[in-house]
Amino acid sequence: MMTTATKKKERPRELRRKITRITKSRDNLKTKNSEKRIVIKGRGKQIAKLTASRDNWRKKYRQEAKELNRSLDESESALSRANQEVDTLKKERERLELAVEDLKKKRTRITS
Repeated sequence: MMTTATKKKERPRELRRKITRITKSRDNLKTKNSEKRIVIKGRGKQIAKLTASRDNWRKKYRQEAKELNRSLDESESALSRANQEVDTLKKERERLELAVEDLKKKRTRITS
């Protein structure tokens, strides 16, 4: 059996062991937390970069969409002008063909 005198001698030793174990645990937690904090800061910077990149992409997309819409409108207006010109040329051709036919008929009347 252990006497009370030996328990008192062991007790400070056990306390020192507990203290050192707790101190090591605390130090480990501090280092882990500081590493996590560094990782979190890095991810925050990545998020900021990604957000800025996404915003820049959206801005470029909107500008290009405006330019494409403007180009499309110009192309459509040019196409409609070209179609109108084709229609007027067709009408002119038909008018001229009718005029030629009339002239041919007049010639045939004169010669007969």
